[in-house]
Amino acid sequence: MNEFFYHIVELFKQICKITDLTYEELNILVYCLFIPFSWLLIGVIRTRKHWNLLIINLLVIVFFLFYRQKFTSISNIFYTQNIKFLEFLGDHTLQGYIYISVLMGVLIPFFMYFALFRIGKKYLYYLIFSYFLGLSLYFLIVFL
Repeated sequence: MNEFFYHIVELFKQICKITDLTYEELNILVYCLFIPFSWLLIGVIRTRKHWNLLIINLLVIVFFLFYRQKFTSISNIFYTQNIKFLEFLGDHTLQGYIYISVLMGVLIPFFMYFALFRIGKKYLYYLIFSYFLGLSLYFLIVFL
């Protein structure tokens, strides 16, 4: 588990060198914007509906990148709070920070993608909405 975690960290560091983003910015972009954007993308592609949601989400990403200076301070704050929360979970579950990080950052998103491709189109947006709700609740918990 540790080796897998450190491979992800190294991958992020390499992406940071290429993109000139900080590690904190990239982390927040990936987990708070790109992954949720991909959920919508899957929903739009599978249903061929609601392109406006996809465009709005893409504009949010562009907005954050355009106002990078403000995004940097926000991402630093959120990243720090997120790390504290993951350490708290790791300590209180006796699993440790790395296990919780891989669970929250890799395994849960993997399950979400699997579910998004397996669920019927009729229920797809309910699942996406529940993911966004869960992510929003996580953000609230992290900042409390």
